[in-house]
Amino acid sequence: MLRKTGFLVVVLMVGVLALHGRAVAATVTGEVVDVTCYVAHSASGQAHAACGQKCISSGMPVAIKAQDGLYLAVGSEHASANTMLASLAGQQVTVEGDISTRDGVKLITITKVNSKK
Repeated sequence: MLRKTGFLVVVLMVGVLALHGRAVAATVTGEVVDVTCYVAHSASGQAHAACGQKCISSGMPVAIKAQDGLYLAVGSEHASANTMLASLAGQQVTVEGDISTRDGVKLITITKVNSKK
């Protein structure tokens, strides 16, 4: 019982820190989407991959569409998330990085990308 309680406390602490803007290391799995087309007309998937690649390559915002919501992708160590993710538009990926929330927006500062291909 003590072990389960300790685990629950850790999970709750991670959630509280993420809600308050502090970054928490995590892994997120989902589809790479260009935010502009996704928000404007729900464009995603392989049918939108070519357009998504163009939009992301041109600097439009990029995100990971996971089961629990959209994570705006941010690069780390002066690397561009767009450069890391453009060729993977429309594909499922697993990214590692630090998750935080700013002004109600979920962010992931990506440190590693693994494509499902």
